Amino acid sequence: MSELFPFPLEVTFWNEMSDSERDFFSFESEYLPIPLAHADQICRLNNSSSKLVWKWLGAALPAHWPEAEAQFPNQLVFNLESHNWNSDEGMQAVRQWLHDRNIPYSESMFLMYEPGKVIQLPWKLFVKYWDALTWSVGACAIVMDHKCKWALCFHHEDVIIFGTHCS
Repeated sequence: MSELFPFPLEVTFWNEMSDSERDFFSFESEYLPIPLAHADQICRLNNSSSKLVWKWLGAALPAHWPEAEAQFPNQLVFNLESHNWNSDEGMQAVRQWLHDRNIPYSESMFLMYEPGKVIQLPWKLFVKYWDALTWSVGACAIVMDHKCKWALCFHHEDVIIFGTHCS
């Protein structure tokens, strides 16, 4: 995993985390316990690695995105409220919308809640567990790939914003 960046990453895998370190995942989730094959692919970066990754990836975001006027040249918005996201059909609609972004399922991505809290996992697992991973969003949670080709924002205003620099 650390080969993705020009600096080493220190991580803790799901099965090595304490309950308090797993606070990014909804404990009321029907997904628990997470299958071992999935747990082996979910990790939390330590505080210093989180800050380095946040700085590295954050530099590719438009300034103060998504609240500011600066936006990605190509941007799509999914309104959670209009899709009744808290139902089985709504949750599947979000999964389908995420799937339709055509990101390879094996692609490693980073879920950034704040500079000291970054989770790394493959896109496939993010799509599967999106609701459990984004339940605790404060102002927003940002998902990005390590190549900075795209960013996804789960905003507290019940919208998901997907942005890219290219078409």
